[in-house]
Amino acid sequence: MEERTTTSLLITGSLLGANAYMLATGFLATVTPKPISYIWYIVSCGAYLAVFYLLVKPYRIEAERKHPRSKQAFRKLVTVHLVLWTLYPIVWILSPEGFNALGQGGEIMGYTLLDIASKVGFGFLSLNTLRNLEEAGESVIQSEPLYE
Repeated sequence: MEERTTTSLLITGSLLGANAYMLATGFLATVTPKPISYIWYIVSCGAYLAVFYLLVKPYRIEAERKHPRSKQAFRKLVTVHLVLWTLYPIVWILSPEGFNALGQGGEIMGYTLLDIASKVGFGFLSLNTLRNLEEAGESVIQSEPLYE
């Protein structure tokens, strides 16, 4: 039991740490001058790959172990999340901070649409998925105590 709790905490901590590092280095990519900004962009993308891996591999395995009947729902949510989050660095590299292919208006529109889709849209998708799981009788509350 203690090993499972430790594993869950390690995965969650690693995911939060990689996400925070990705956001911080993405910010540095935006505020530093070119060509140094491209180095921070690559570092931030590397951190995103760590987040991607953690969600696709150990986090998915742990979630499916705890809630095997929710496997399809979890995979759908992770897939939507990763597709949306993959578009953020694409917008950045095409924006004026990157190669200036979009221009400032295109950058603002891209980030606005992504923010709406990844926050509001994903929120609605998550709530709908939760409702469907509850209707199917799947327990969405962790059945194992965190600490003994």
